[in-house]
Amino acid sequence: MTFIEFKDAVKQQLAYYIKNIATACHICERLHEQYTQYPYMSAMIDGCIESGKDITSGGAELTIGPAFIGTGIADLANSLSVINEFVYEKKKISMNELVDAIKKNFVGYEALKAMIEANGRFYGNDDDYVDEFVREMTDFAFEQITQYSSYRGPKYISGLYPVASHVPHGQVVSALPYGRLEGTPLADGCSPKSGTDVKGPTAVLKSVSKINHDAHVAGTLLNIRLDPITAKGVEGNKRIVSLIRSFVDLNIYHTQFNIISSEILRKAQKNPKQYKSLIIRVAGYSAFFVELCKEMQDDIIQRTIHEM
Repeated sequence: MTFIEFKDAVKQQLAYYIKNIATACHICERLHEQYTQYPYMSAMIDGCIESGKDITSGGAELTIGPAFIGTGIADLANSLSVINEFVYEKKKISMNELVDAIKKNFVGYEALKAMIEANGRFYGNDDDYVDEFVREMTDFAFEQITQYSSYRGPKYISGLYPVASHVPHGQVVSALPYGRLEGTPLADGCSPKSGTDVKGPTAVLKSVSKINHDAHVAGTLLNIRLDPITAKGVEGNKRIVSLIRSFVDLNIYHTQFNIISSEILRKAQKNPKQYKSLIIRVAGYSAFFVELCKEMQDDIIQRTIHEM
């Protein structure tokens, strides 16, 4: 099997699951129409009174979606990158060896895992070698999603933001070829996987800009964590402004920042009563840090801290 054939097999699996999700969503929409209509909300929306239909029946004059939301974009791209480079191009690893390492969660394969993590090419570093996989696979997902229509009529739409689902999703996903261990969080939104983006926030922006954001009309999400020293004072404000201007110039849909030290976050974990007012950005929304589950707290703490 060539790498092209392997990648096509991955696409076949992705298409298979998208088709099944579309079927499940269709059933859910029909059940909503039967059992959970929204008469008050429908009365406020143009078209429902005129058509005599609830919004769950397609009564709205203007409607869209529902949306299919992609999770673990970086995980997929990093995995393809590692397989292409080390299995097919450089032949440093056999496919059987890599599969066995994944099945054993890299236990007994620590040296292999360290080699991959030290030498792999990962999304978030402005490297076309891996970034192209992100664009190709998200474009493919978009094409698959939008060929199906919802129960109410409109085509399904796509987005690349998990809210916080990348944490529980990761709990049921095995180890992955690029070294991520079984049960650990997946990458959130279109953000790089924590710890793999090592060339700074501008390189992250360049990588993320290669995604076709216009296609994913449900929205895309990039989380960036900055060192508080970077944002301190007048010069810090200028750095933030420059970063935001770069984000706009690169036509990226959405980004958000956390500018807080890991030390404070860990203190908040240990002494939540003393940090009740600590608010952080999670994934398109803000939340009190101490009210999040520990798994989500740990995921935020582990996000790469960038300096400028």
